[in-house]
Amino acid sequence: MANQPTTSKSGRKSIGCAGILTLLTIAAFVGLIIIVNIQTAPGVERDKKIREQLEPYVNQYASSIEGTKLVFEEPYIEGKLVVIRSKKGESELELFFNDQLQATTPDEVSTVVLVNCDDRRVVSKYENGAKAYRVICNVTVVNLIKQIRFPTKELEGGDPPKSIIGDQEYGIGSEPTYQAFYIYKLPRK
Repeated sequence: MANQPTTSKSGRKSIGCAGILTLLTIAAFVGLIIIVNIQTAPGVERDKKIREQLEPYVNQYASSIEGTKLVFEEPYIEGKLVVIRSKKGESELELFFNDQLQATTPDEVSTVVLVNCDDRRVVSKYENGAKAYRVICNVTVVNLIKQIRFPTKELEGGDPPKSIIGDQEYGIGSEPTYQAFYIYKLPRK
């Protein structure tokens, strides 16, 4: 059981290889967001205007999967998109992209990308019997024009900590930090 997480009584944590990889992934994600946003230098004012236009429709976008036909082909983005993130039953608008990809008004929305990070997968147990979880984000692309949806893509988060403090009930890894990168790399039609 060499790779099993341990329970630390002192509470000291070490970063290790998984921690370094997680930090590098986060840095890459932040870099992507900076690059995508620098292309149009939109700033806070742009995001505020988009939110004013799109937030009244968040629940409608979040339920856009209903009544669509599941097609078994690789997902793609048609036209401009909105990203709706659901967590613990709450939905919110995410603004990752520049105006070439991000819809800025309801009339521009052709594709909805639903991101839900509520799932967790047990990957091991700690010495005290507590479960060690990895966060799973499910990404579903919905084409509003054709009323179709593509198979959900599962994105795995980081490893749970190697140890937990005292009598913690569980340990949980970080959320995947590359959702925006995955969406950005989808083909356009």
